[in-house]
Amino acid sequence: MKEFKKFYVWGMNAKFYMGIYFAALVFLSGLVTAISGGDSLKLIHLLQMLLLAMVVALAQVLLLEGKRTYNSKEMAWRSGLWVAGAAGATVICALAFGWMEGLGGWCPYLLGLFMTFGCCAMLIGLKFERDADTVHLERELETYKKSGGK
Repeated sequence: MKEFKKFYVWGMNAKFYMGIYFAALVFLSGLVTAISGGDSLKLIHLLQMLLLAMVVALAQVLLLEGKRTYNSKEMAWRSGLWVAGAAGATVICALAFGWMEGLGGWCPYLLGLFMTFGCCAMLIGLKFERDADTVHLERELETYKKSGGK
């Protein structure tokens, strides 16, 4: 049962991140399309964006949320690898699948740049979350010590 709980939480985290990345990809693609005079996104492109969001989220969970704690250098290396991979995959997919055909050759690179900023913002948010968890755990430990371990 313990392993199932771990897997369930892992899956929920991956799904949460996937939803964020999918919404961001669709929003930014839609915004660029609308600015460029387009009026819709193709269903096949939405499905491709969903798959990309799944890959980016799974990579994040596998690289950054392991069972062990990483030192600062290793975490920076893993974070950089994840951000570069996510941005690169976004540009490659946008170019390969023609997500922004006819909108100018710079649009896939702009989407990759926005993905880079989004991933960096996610890393900052995760750091803030870890810091808040640390403060919470320290308060709980202090309360436990004051109560005499009861």
